[in-house]
Amino acid sequence: DAQFLLAQGVAEAAELGAVRYFTNAFDTRTQGFDVVISHEATTDIGRFSTNLAVNYNTTEVTDRKVINGTLASGRVLSNFQPVDDVRVGNIEESVPRWRAVLSTTYTQGIVDAVARVNYFGSFTSFFDPITTGIGPTPNAGGINTLAEAQALYPVPFSRKFDAQVGFDIEVGLTFAEKYRIAVGAQNLFDTLPERETRNIFAGTGGAANGSIYNDNSPIGWLGGFWYARVTASF
Repeated sequence: DAQFLLAQGVAEAAELGAVRYFTNAFDTRTQGFDVVISHEATTDIGRFSTNLAVNYNTTEVTDRKVINGTLASGRVLSNFQPVDDVRVGNIEESVPRWRAVLSTTYTQGIVDAVARVNYFGSFTSFFDPITTGIGPTPNAGGINTLAEAQALYPVPFSRKFDAQVGFDIEVGLTFAEKYRIAVGAQNLFDTLPERETRNIFAGTGGAANGSIYNDNSPIGWLGGFWYARVTASF
């Protein structure tokens, strides 16, 4: 409570936006499985080593603590849940349940190459524009009351982001058994995450911190990365 802290002489309280702290306020259960398939083949054109790894995980919030009592500021908490529906949604659904990697390594003499396909399943992100359980976000986009915020935004405010695929590749040459030159690319086709459409400012096209993508996106914000490198072994 910023006003309570100000009344206690904590002048910096006026600049506080949020306070975070650790708490054992919920229990979760994560279940899943991994499948790994490997295959090697020697052919007339070289040796191929192929691996497919598939992972599926699901997380469920099995219990949430409830707080009843009176704060030092005098505010009474009745059946207050520190972990609200928005937080539960993000715990359970903001990470893709499906993840898969298919990679192939090729070697022939001094030549080697690696190709990789990365698959990330869909995920759902939840957003809370009104600080659930405490009150409305002050003066956010003309929203000054809890009723105004609830009329404009549903709680939780969710959005599903589609599955995405990324490609990596590297080709190298080894000389004198200890020098290697390689060129490659991570995220070869410059795939970017889906743009965020919630809490976006019309003037900038981004959120308050300038970002235009969801924080939970498994595909990097920076797009493709191309490189060349030289290594030596002694």
